[in-house]
Amino acid sequence: MKPDSDLQSRVVTALVRDPRIDESSIGVSVHHGVVTLNGNVASYGVKAVVGEVVHAVHGVLDVANDLEVRPSWQRRPSDAEIAEAARNALAKALGERHAQIQTTVQGRGHVVLEGLAPRVDRDLAERAVRAVDGVELVTNTIEAV
Repeated sequence: MKPDSDLQSRVVTALVRDPRIDESSIGVSVHHGVVTLNGNVASYGVKAVVGEVVHAVHGVLDVANDLEVRPSWQRRPSDAEIAEAARNALAKALGERHAQIQTTVQGRGHVVLEGLAPRVDRDLAERAVRAVDGVELVTNTIEAV
C-alpha cells in the first residue's frame, strides 16, 4: 500500500473502534500525512473527539477538521420548503417585482436564481435568498437590465 492510503486505512479503523464516534457520516482523505475530515457529526464534543482520535494515529502530521455539526434533532428543510421560503423572501424584498425572478432549488440547499431584473433587484434577490434557512449556495444568473 502507498503510505497515504495505509494511513487513511488506519485512521478509519481508529474511528470505527472508538465507541463514542459514529463514523458512518465521516469522510477521511490523506495527502502527505495531512488528514482532512469532512461530513457530519452530532455535536461539537464528538467533533473534538474525532480530532483527538485522528491526531493519536501514528503517522498523522496534521488534521483539517472540516466536520459540520448537525444535531440529530436539527431537521433540514426540504427543497420544497426552501423554494417556498425563497419565494416569500423575494416577495418581501422586491414586492411585486419578485415575479421577474425564478428560482430552482437543487439538492442540499443550492438555489439558482434566473430571470431579467434591474441590477439593484438582482443583488437584493441574492441577499434575500441567502438568508433563507437551509440555503447553502446561491447561483445568481439573473441578467441585469
